[in-house]
Amino acid sequence: MESSQILSPIITKLETAEKRNLNNKAKALIKTVLEYKVDILNHKSPDSTTDLVRAELLESWMRSKNYGLDLYDFNFAPILDDARFNKLLEEKELLLIAADPYIRELENMMYNNPSMILLSDENGVMLRVATGEHKFFKMATEEFELVPGVKWSEDTVGTCAHVMTLIKGVPYQLASSEHYCQSYERFSCSSAPIWDLNGNIAATLSIVSPYVHLQTSHSLGLVTSMAWAIQNRFQLVLNGHLVETHPQSDRDIVLAVNKRGIITAANNTAREYFRYLNPSVIGVPVESLLGHLSFMDSVLAGNPVQDMIIETETQRLQLKLARPIIDNRGSIYGLVLVLSKTIPTLKHRIESKATGTTGLTFADIVAESPQLIKSISFAKKICRLDASILIQGETGTGKEILAQAIHNESRPYGPFVAINCAALPRNLIESELFGYEGGAFTGAERRGRPGKIEIANGGTLFLDEIGDLPLEVQAVLLRVLEEKKIMRVGGTRYIPVDFRLIAASNHDLLELVNKQQFRQDLYHRLAAFKIYLPPLRERKHDILLLAERFIADISRKQHLSPPVLTDETKALLLQYSWPGNVRELQNCILYAINMSDDGRIKPEDLPAEVSLLSNTAGSTKHEEADSFLLSELDLKKPLPPDQEKTMMVYAIIKAGYRVSDAAKILKVSRSTLYRKIREYGLENIFARRARNIVKKS
Repeated sequence: MESSQILSPIITKLETAEKRNLNNKAKALIKTVLEYKVDILNHKSPDSTTDLVRAELLESWMRSKNYGLDLYDFNFAPILDDARFNKLLEEKELLLIAADPYIRELENMMYNNPSMILLSDENGVMLRVATGEHKFFKMATEEFELVPGVKWSEDTVGTCAHVMTLIKGVPYQLASSEHYCQSYERFSCSSAPIWDLNGNIAATLSIVSPYVHLQTSHSLGLVTSMAWAIQNRFQLVLNGHLVETHPQSDRDIVLAVNKRGIITAANNTAREYFRYLNPSVIGVPVESLLGHLSFMDSVLAGNPVQDMIIETETQRLQLKLARPIIDNRGSIYGLVLVLSKTIPTLKHRIESKATGTTGLTFADIVAESPQLIKSISFAKKICRLDASILIQGETGTGKEILAQAIHNESRPYGPFVAINCAALPRNLIESELFGYEGGAFTGAERRGRPGKIEIANGGTLFLDEIGDLPLEVQAVLLRVLEEKKIMRVGGTRYIPVDFRLIAASNHDLLELVNKQQFRQDLYHRLAAFKIYLPPLRERKHDILLLAERFIADISRKQHLSPPVLTDETKALLLQYSWPGNVRELQNCILYAINMSDDGRIKPEDLPAEVSLLSNTAGSTKHEEADSFLLSELDLKKPLPPDQEKTMMVYAIIKAGYRVSDAAKILKVSRSTLYRKIREYGLENIFARRARNIVKKS
């Protein structure tokens, strides 16, 4: 299974051409390829060599000609009759269940860009043809009979992108005269394979555009990401179906395992039983849970096994049945294990192996500030694309929370594995990430151990503080991202992996690149989709919302009645610069709840650095924090009572309890401010201020 993408040289050259010469450049490139194709097909030596024609295209053109296909007129393809097509749809039901949501999503993404989306099976039969209102679609469906059930293969229509994907097994892009038939001269197409669990192509996903200039190298990247997403869901649906339909009792542990020994599905009993070894059973090597299974090769050869005892240092299970999983073509692509508990001894296992809670979703993120709302909106748009994501922001801004939300939206059934690169010892970082074989180094476990990347297979790998990753490890990580396979330390074989990488950093990675402390190629691989999380001092709209959320959560955990924030406390929380961001606010509320003794959180209940008594103005971050609020303070504008009251308290504190200065900040007269102070019963804050001054003196 190759992993590279094959871009169209025509499209690649047009991307670098000047816009004013784009049409002329396109015509020249298309003409060059056409003339070269005609010469080759007529067994005539071309006048000159060209880098525009790929070797595999020459071979496909020649085969297309030998099939008797016309070079200039459209070759009508056969269409399956209703009975055969309906039977095919039944066979492909699980694939279509997996693909349809992503096809709809792709339609929405391409709404303003006239394009057609095709899903075809391994023989080139169209399963889905998604069209819009553009005249191009009407022409394609009417003139070319491009409809569900039509068979577009090399021997029926000649060289086209999805045909080349089926031949090469990689994402492939064609433009204009690169197709065999000149009827497609206007069109460009990007196609990507969808693999089954047995390593065979089950389908291809394609984006077809009516004009060459409407596709770029990013078009191939987009269709590749969507094909990966469909493939992941297809395999989950397939294995979930196998587990659900396998005869079992409520107490049976049922696992589906692929040919590589990776668990691809598990019933609820299995998930509960193994959670002490690994919180996410899906995507982990079966040997990490059950040890070496000597019978696997025999089962994968087609021989079921039953009635055995599987025993490790920590558990003893009865294997009731191990049988091969066979697809519609008779190929074996995995096995199902049915086990029963004999001695439940797992509960003494320490839970430090857990990768953390992954129940957080976008709905759990408190966001009313425009900056954060924009960042979350962007994250929602890209989360289903199977591309790497880079989250940047200061320490404590919630980068891992956002990563978990993205994971639960895109790969909810896979593991979420989080690693802080800054916390890993330099001499152990490779073995932690990539795993190791037994005896790879002194102190290594006898059977070896899978690395975090291997454990993240089928899910998400979150690398926090990626800027601290050593350069030599960055090079290996880049290769893993490109080739989708790893080799354990001390190993001799590659292990295929499928994971989504989300990286995070509180450093400017581009600055590290310029200092040659971070690889430029890895940066560009990560930074295609970059999300910035603003610091809390730039999210003043969210501070009180977060504080109330933390009060509720902490009080519930400590079985306390949630205290309320006084107006002065609210003002102080808004005024403080929060250098530690959301994490510091959470710790502040935890401290304040435990200091409060009368159901209210008062200024004196806050940590010293936040409270009025020791909170000093004048620092750069405090000035930045104040600038937002100062622009918002205007009592002439209608405000909700709670917000107006909080703003008044803030202004009074900011003015050093001088009413005349506070009135100027609020853009009202002194008499108006006095009236509102009486209206809201704020006279007591001046009395408390006097008491605090006496205490200080």
